[in-house]
Amino acid sequence: MTMSQLIQQSRNAELAACSLDELDRRANLAELCMNHALEQQCWELVKRHRREVLVVQAEIRRRLNSLEDFPGHVGTRLDEWTDGTATYC
Repeated sequence: MTMSQLIQQSRNAELAACSLDELDRRANLAELCMNHALEQQCWELVKRHRREVLVVQAEIRRRLNSLEDFPGHVGTRLDEWTDGTATYC
């Protein structure tokens, strides 16, 4: 396994440990940094932050899709169940 693959695997494990709110915060921060890098015309930073945004958004989509696949779940971030009960974090 290459060093790049090891780093990516570590980053994916790190993302898996984050809550959805933390992932959302990270995506917003990376987007803000990307926009700042665009203004400064720092193209390498733009690429790095864009990759971060895409990776974090993919993890959010993966989790939300897995929630929708869970029987009885309507797929919201508030954990609303179709039987009328709801739990809030």
